[in-house]
Amino acid sequence: MGAAAEGGVRAPPLRHVRGGQPRRGTAARHSTGQGAELYSALQQRYREAFRRFEREGRIDEAAFVLAELLGAVEEAVSFLERHGRFKLAAELAEGRKLAPGLVVRQWFLARDVARAVAIARRSGAFGDAVARLERSNPPEALALRLLWAETLAEAGDYARAVQVVWPVAKNRAPAREWLERGVASGGATGARLLAMWATAFADGLTVAGARVRELLDDDAPERASERFVFGLALVEEPPSANRTALVVPTLRALLRDRAAGNARFTSDQSLIKRLLGDAPDGTLHTDLPSLADNTHPAWRDTHARPRIDITVRASEAGTFTLHDVVVLPDGRLLYALGEAGARLVREDGRTVAHFDVPAFHLVPSIHGDRVLALARRDEVWRLSRLDLVARRCSPWVDMSLTDWSPSYDGNVWFVTSENMVMMVDALAADCRALWRVPELASRAFSIAADATHMSFIVGAQERWTYTLADGPTLRDRSELPPEVSDPRMVSWHQSVVPDGEAAVLCMEYPSNPEDVARGWNHLRSSLAWVQPVSLRNRVRTECDHETLKGIFLSREWFLELMDLGPDWQLQLTDRRGFSRAVLTFEGNARPRVRLTDSVLLAFDAGGRGVWLDLESGEVRHFPVP
Repeated sequence: MGAAAEGGVRAPPLRHVRGGQPRRGTAARHSTGQGAELYSALQQRYREAFRRFEREGRIDEAAFVLAELLGAVEEAVSFLERHGRFKLAAELAEGRKLAPGLVVRQWFLARDVARAVAIARRSGAFGDAVARLERSNPPEALALRLLWAETLAEAGDYARAVQVVWPVAKNRAPAREWLERGVASGGATGARLLAMWATAFADGLTVAGARVRELLDDDAPERASERFVFGLALVEEPPSANRTALVVPTLRALLRDRAAGNARFTSDQSLIKRLLGDAPDGTLHTDLPSLADNTHPAWRDTHARPRIDITVRASEAGTFTLHDVVVLPDGRLLYALGEAGARLVREDGRTVAHFDVPAFHLVPSIHGDRVLALARRDEVWRLSRLDLVARRCSPWVDMSLTDWSPSYDGNVWFVTSENMVMMVDALAADCRALWRVPELASRAFSIAADATHMSFIVGAQERWTYTLADGPTLRDRSELPPEVSDPRMVSWHQSVVPDGEAAVLCMEYPSNPEDVARGWNHLRSSLAWVQPVSLRNRVRTECDHETLKGIFLSREWFLELMDLGPDWQLQLTDRRGFSRAVLTFEGNARPRVRLTDSVLLAFDAGGRGVWLDLESGEVRHFPVP
């Protein structure tokens, strides 16, 4: 009962029963040697002791018998709760590492709300805790549900915040503000929330009407997916006057996209039929010809289209040094311009906002509403927060960092600092870790995380992978291939995917100075791989290691950076081993890369850059900063 709880908290032990009876493990060992009868007799004796202690009001000792001797930990937690020992019940549940939802429930009942929320954020157990409370404590369940929604909204996950709070009608007031902020973040999620905003409130169409018209009247191909999502959300909304008013304009916008060939990836036939059925009159039924299925496979899923070849000319350089860039859900770009700050621009290059904080690296939230900006200051990194919706920025903390996950969920951020890995509380005012792995054998780097997994590399020895459901849990430790730890080799570049796939590029320099003097300075290199823990395969490409200078992985793609002498080249391969795109950067400026399953960004310090949409195959050149 004195085991250390996750996050460095130690649960105090229950007082021992007088006389020091053997623990359950002792009884189990005796049962192995003397048979099941002795074990059963001991269990019966312990159960009788529990009942006696309960009758005598010796609650702590009775709970000790349940938890330590009978091994009935959950029963002991329930017993303590029944007798009003809420804090002790919570400490027992956390110390014995029971289900996180149960631990959160017990701390909430113990009135330690901060502790309950911290554990729920670390483990993602809000939903389970609310469900457990609803069965026994409805008022507390309602309060925790609202805290859950507020936490999601604070992290920028407005869609889920609205979803969590919506079942409780009297709690819908804050949902309106969250809907508005989610719509302002743009993208497909913003389009879905826009449909909800316009139809769920009596004045919704009046307030949100301009945004709806802007979306539906826009014929830009890149917003076709937003209009499709808007239509899907609209047909799922309950009947209302606002919903009825939007059916025909939405239907016309989808038909326009279909006629222009913009309705890609997913069949729109079922959606159009549903909208036709909801149309207030039969005019469209009469005028509309029969519709054939109009599905176009995504570029990433078909090899019928030719490989994409792009050349970025030396003449395309801008006037600012570009250190980093991210693309937002609505198509806007955020440039990191070093000490000159960060600049938010539209696709046509017009500036939307400037953020006056130093920005050399950017860490975007997956929800698209905020970004962390990093700048080196001697031995630490200065971190600033950028609110892209309110267009505000503020300094956050100075932190010693070795590496960091390239994106975060607005709630927590995974980073490494020398030989320690931390889950940083991204909502805290100061530098605070909700969870950590200290004292690793070597420095940790190349860390990546998503909603389900987190992985990192430890020195030249191992790759560690954690699952994140119910809190970080070590799933796998795999040794790196022997060439990585070969003292003759130097680890040149690494890339890791959240589910553990890793690639390490190693190079060997010539050991003989006479060879270098003669010009025999070719580098021998090798590419080492570690398989993911997920059930998926990767086709390993055979590349020219002499020119290979960098590797970048995602679950769906493999990107190689090649030094061709006068130019640099990026070669993109899909999961089936097919070459899909080649990007050539003229000149000797080494390009930098951001690669996800859906987007490839390649750019250099001179401001040249290309944005490749890996869903549609659409190519866009960065507007010059």
